[in-house]
Amino acid sequence: MSATRVFVEAGRAVDGAARSFQTYSTKRIAKAANRTDDAIAGAVRSSTASEAGVRDGAGSIIENALALVSVLQAVAKIHPWLEVVVNAFQVVIELNMRRRENDGKIGVLFRSMRDMMEALRSLERVPSEKARGSSMESRLEELVMQTADDIKACANACDVYSKTRMLTKVLRSATWDDLFKQYVELFAQRRIDFLLRISVHSGIVLDDTHHKLLRVDEKVDELLRRVSESPPEQQRLREIVERNGGAEAVTSDDVLLEVVLKANPLAAVSASTVGEHESDLDTSGLATIKAELLESTTDALERNFEVFERKFRLQEMKIVEELTHVAHKEGDRIIESVLDGPHNEIHNPDIRSIWADAGWRGRVKSRHFVPALYDHYRGLLTRARSEASTLLSSEAVTVLKLLKMSRLQRVVEAIDVDATGFITVTAINRFTDSRPESWSLLEWVAYWAIGWEGEMCTYQDKINVIIAKMFSLRRSIRLVDQEVLDIYLAGVHREAETLTRAFRPEPVSVPPGLAKLFQERGDNVEGRLRKGLETVRYLIDAPDTLSLIIGPERVEEKIFPTLYLLLSRDFRVFRLCQTKYVSPEELIASWHNLEIVFEEVIQRYFHLKDVFEHRTDSTSELFKHFSSGMFGYWHDPQELWSLRTLEEDPFPEFQFGEDEEGPLDTTILNFPLATDHLYPREQENTVAKQPCGASVELILGKWHGFFYDELDKPCASMYSFNFHDTGSDGLASFVARGSAAHRGSEFVVTGKVEPDDSGRPIFALWLRFVPSHYENYNVYFRGTLHLDGSVFAGMWGMVKEDMPYPFEFRRISPGLLVCRPPPERFRTDRAAARWSYALTAVHTQVLQKLSSTRLLEQRRRKRRQWDEFAAGEKTVDVSELFRTTTYADACYYFAVLLHRNLVHHCICDQCDEMIAGARILCLECGIDDTLDFCDTPECTGAVVHVKKLPAPHLPSHDVAKLRAMVFSREIGRVLKTSKAALSRARALLDRQEQSRSSEPAPHLWAVAPGIFRVATGSDRLASRQPSTSLAPSCTSCSQRVHYPCWFCADCEGDIFICCACDANGGIDKNPHKADHMVVRCLRRAEERTVGASEPRMEAVERCMLSLERRLDTLELRLEERMSRMEGLLERIAIGQRSLSNTT
Repeated sequence: MSATRVFVEAGRAVDGAARSFQTYSTKRIAKAANRTDDAIAGAVRSSTASEAGVRDGAGSIIENALALVSVLQAVAKIHPWLEVVVNAFQVVIELNMRRRENDGKIGVLFRSMRDMMEALRSLERVPSEKARGSSMESRLEELVMQTADDIKACANACDVYSKTRMLTKVLRSATWDDLFKQYVELFAQRRIDFLLRISVHSGIVLDDTHHKLLRVDEKVDELLRRVSESPPEQQRLREIVERNGGAEAVTSDDVLLEVVLKANPLAAVSASTVGEHESDLDTSGLATIKAELLESTTDALERNFEVFERKFRLQEMKIVEELTHVAHKEGDRIIESVLDGPHNEIHNPDIRSIWADAGWRGRVKSRHFVPALYDHYRGLLTRARSEASTLLSSEAVTVLKLLKMSRLQRVVEAIDVDATGFITVTAINRFTDSRPESWSLLEWVAYWAIGWEGEMCTYQDKINVIIAKMFSLRRSIRLVDQEVLDIYLAGVHREAETLTRAFRPEPVSVPPGLAKLFQERGDNVEGRLRKGLETVRYLIDAPDTLSLIIGPERVEEKIFPTLYLLLSRDFRVFRLCQTKYVSPEELIASWHNLEIVFEEVIQRYFHLKDVFEHRTDSTSELFKHFSSGMFGYWHDPQELWSLRTLEEDPFPEFQFGEDEEGPLDTTILNFPLATDHLYPREQENTVAKQPCGASVELILGKWHGFFYDELDKPCASMYSFNFHDTGSDGLASFVARGSAAHRGSEFVVTGKVEPDDSGRPIFALWLRFVPSHYENYNVYFRGTLHLDGSVFAGMWGMVKEDMPYPFEFRRISPGLLVCRPPPERFRTDRAAARWSYALTAVHTQVLQKLSSTRLLEQRRRKRRQWDEFAAGEKTVDVSELFRTTTYADACYYFAVLLHRNLVHHCICDQCDEMIAGARILCLECGIDDTLDFCDTPECTGAVVHVKKLPAPHLPSHDVAKLRAMVFSREIGRVLKTSKAALSRARALLDRQEQSRSSEPAPHLWAVAPGIFRVATGSDRLASRQPSTSLAPSCTSCSQRVHYPCWFCADCEGDIFICCACDANGGIDKNPHKADHMVVRCLRRAEERTVGASEPRMEAVERCMLSLERRLDTLELRLEERMSRMEGLLERIAIGQRSLSNTT
């Protein structure tokens, strides 16, 4: 069914309700309704005729527009072909109302749009039968359809403008002003067309038509002047831009852009940007501003139109729902005249009776309303218990028994949405009118008293399970940019579980019939939320979109089902990440969705905090009881995230099983898979889809190459681009997407053609990374084509004005590119370099076709070189390693490297640097937060004084070593598991020492690689079986271990690792994994000799072990080279002997 037809049917339903209302109304009420209609019509005429309305604020413009919508809907009933434009006008007005902030320019556009639509009011004086059969409908219908499209296009432009950063608005002010002026002039001309055609074809002389046409030009001039005006904050920013050379100079100079941003940090913030809730994926900054400037206004409008279309359809559905709801309520309501007083305005007779009996006026305090409501229901219960009473069913009596005074507080919260402590007539009507159709007031009160808590409790459990499953899937996810996953998980569990863990409803047993009713209502709410999210494809671009989805209710009413639906979709994306390379933008968009949701929570929290601070009760206590404590931990997060709480009440864990989940489909993804540009397939170069400039065509297609340093050595691994034409009039003429192997992140390259004085095309490009936490990393390069367009070479740099380094890209496959000698070889001896290139390329291709073992040996050698590079060996020629590694191989090697050199999101408490590699966590220190250190002798061997701790941290404290990312929710489990594992290890080591002292014969000890036993229970630590026959030994080198050593806390068996083996960066030997958590085994504090020499000796011992390992590596490498030389000498000798024999 089309949206227009749905609007028509909903309008007919309202008409039917109105007729029913008039049937039962008294003459007095009918006259009042007529006076209301006259007042609305008068307000419309007054607002239209007044020129002072041009200077009205956006709020008054919208209010007048809404009044005009009511009039136009009546006109559309006379002329149905007007419905399409009236509906479009109503939808964009409603969408604009949901926007938190509106620029004055947007207000001018809506004023011009409103003036245009006001011209259609003239049709209310033209009867439908007169229009039928004439040319009016045929001549106006096409114009009306085009006007509806223009209204949507204008609203889309307003949506893009509202989401644009302030600095971009100022730098692009001329473009935006021209666009807005075009709409003002378009709507003015359309208004003239409407007035003239209606006047000519209706056969009726409109007295004021000529007068209106004369004043259109005057009004348009005023509106055009208002479009050019800027709000004060933009005017101040414009002055800063002018002081730095003007918009054109700032746009083309990154240094000036940064100067402007530093002078006004809010310049990089848009009206729809998440406010106080910032994250590691925040998109405000230089790179985002440049990205907006590189995109033309036309491209931005086209890109946003699909998102706006979804919002438009969603708003249409909301209007239809509201119309249908009003129709039912008006049809059911019978207003009767009773005693004079404010209670006459209350719709529900039961509440009206309570209000009248108490003698309340326009509002009442909540603490007075609750006892009155409680007494009302207690009176019903008392009457129900009498033998003669048959008014209430047994289930209703049961419900009445459940309505305690404390539970009625939830009802008051649902009525008093602002939490002011007062209940008004308007609020009570909104509460009673919002009840579902066929529900009684008792059932509606019972839902908010006991049903809502139970429903939210169900979602609370579902959210906790989904987050636990996400964490269980974390290590099996294949993602190009692993840091994006870590940022998503850190934000999700921190924000979502702060809400869910604080929610503590009062348990209650609900009667079956009522429980079924509540379940139906919950399913209905979830269905509407899911439909809204699916309409926008789970992309919430701004707070107004979220308002469309969840409605105008309190955020706490629907926050849990909204989070559940968003997390459920994200969990399906997680599951897809196990088998496919999903774009990092997928999780970035998901996290931005959640940011906007949590921002609504923050706004609600600060509103409640302002209200509660003016009350006599403790703010903390009020938050613990409001909405079942949902905002309790939001107000006091330390109570949840302290180490004591995390250890005593750890977060639940859930083991994920793919067989238990439903089927998956990539159609849920909003971005293409990363596979195409992560591992580019061999394919023909891109062909322009539409005609483009001859210069642009020269660079389109696939390129592979390197960025070199001042010594002509690759400073990064191979880059691969596939340029295609943008087909737009913006700054960018061609664009490419890819993934940097050494960053593990997607990037976008945009470029344009700048001819030099001789007309030769020069290509200027800018590379930026998509994930915004890399936004400060930009590459600018500028060059020309050589050798008939097969070579693209020039200079590059990190700043646009300073490009001191060379780059070179070629149209050859990566496999052939790595065969080319370095650039300096071509400069010194070009012929020899070409000959070497040809021999190497042919030799490599022959080995590949023959699948030779020598090729496998070359790859093993390359793998060893990357392993040495990952281990930090200084002898590795990094630039040569980059030059001889293809893009696909570099992606793999760097993925391994990033996994080993994991960057933890915590700071070392000794050196104040971000911890990378292994994280040392103290098991003895910490009250509110953990004490963490880098895995270096300088940090682990230091004595650290912390203000909140009674004693300093000592190097001899018990510690755990973490080589995998650990989040806040996992700290409790880590502490419990580590301490239990350490206790187990000490028991085994102490038993060994006792046995050695009682058993003098060393040959009686059996040495084995660890004491591994397969655990069968659910608790790994409890399932470990004591061993009396095997001595603890290192699982790697099989040497017997003793204090100090390391013990695995993750393995089910007893896995010991000596200090020498652990210093290699972790042991990966089945069943133990290199990223398992291990604890350091030292003697108990009472058994250790207190002093500073022991930790220093341990540090010296670690340094000596590291030096010994390096010497061993050098010795092995020397032996390998000596063996090669011996083989070479032997082959030379054989060649000489064969040569002498032939002679």
